[in-house]
Amino acid sequence: MVSVSDGANQVLQGGTLLVSDVNDNAPTFTNLPNTTTVHENVNFGYNVFVVNAEDRDAAFAGVVTYSISEDTPGPFTINAFTGTVTVSGNLDYETDEVYNIKIIAKDSATNSLSTEEYLTINIVDVQDAGPEFLNPPYDTAIDEGTPVNTVV
Repeated sequence: MVSVSDGANQVLQGGTLLVSDVNDNAPTFTNLPNTTTVHENVNFGYNVFVVNAEDRDAAFAGVVTYSISEDTPGPFTINAFTGTVTVSGNLDYETDEVYNIKIIAKDSATNSLSTEEYLTINIVDVQDAGPEFLNPPYDTAIDEGTPVNTVV
């Protein structure tokens, strides 16, 4: 009820008061920081991890989008809406054994709030190179009639 008075008369009126949610909550990650592994020979587009964040605000202020910070480069991308981290470049254990990817969760309010956390991705080595002779050429002489299976 709303009341208006001029000192002598008072009028009461019923009505509806709408309270708008203020963007006062930053997104909160539910599964970061975290560590995962991926083999160096996976194909582009391979799903590495799905990050998740929640925001307690209502309407657009509660809608979360994801990105990878520009200051943590690597062969990975993230779907802004699903949080799926995928391989987008070549992985090579011999070059980089681990990536620490800074993930940003941002709400969609006009005065947006954001949170950052790390996803550590360990690269697993696979046999991707054949054997090599280290110091060729190898030349030696053996006597005729040397028994089979003799170590030379």
